[in-house]
Amino acid sequence: MPKYNIPLRVRNLVKKYGTANPVFIARMLNIHIIYVDTPAHVNGFWLKILRRKFIFVNANLAEWQSNAVVAHELAHIILHPHYRLFSLEGRSYYSKTSHEDEANRFSAELLQYMDVDKCFTMAFLEHGWHSEKTKSPAL
Repeated sequence: MPKYNIPLRVRNLVKKYGTANPVFIARMLNIHIIYVDTPAHVNGFWLKILRRKFIFVNANLAEWQSNAVVAHELAHIILHPHYRLFSLEGRSYYSKTSHEDEANRFSAELLQYMDVDKCFTMAFLEHGWHSEKTKSPAL
């Protein structure tokens, strides 16, 4: 399995698009972002439908959390385009793998360019969120 130089990848992405805003980068890559109501334990996911890429984001997240999710899913699209969920007895799961860890690091690295502390991003992506959507990590 390849190991990526994530800081370099993120720096090149920011340089190429002139921004670290993951929503803008997704749009530039022709990836559609849709905000939907999901169960509380689902922050987001991405799907390819009819050759178009979509990132679905939990509509109840704060803006910085939504950005973290979009950046995480962008990492999967860019670094792991063939990584998919698996089904078992009618339920779908993502396995906890190095792909998830890489996507979390990618997201934290990208949001750091937007002055969001890596610790906040990593804690959110690894442990989820709790109805504190109004709290900002910049405070």
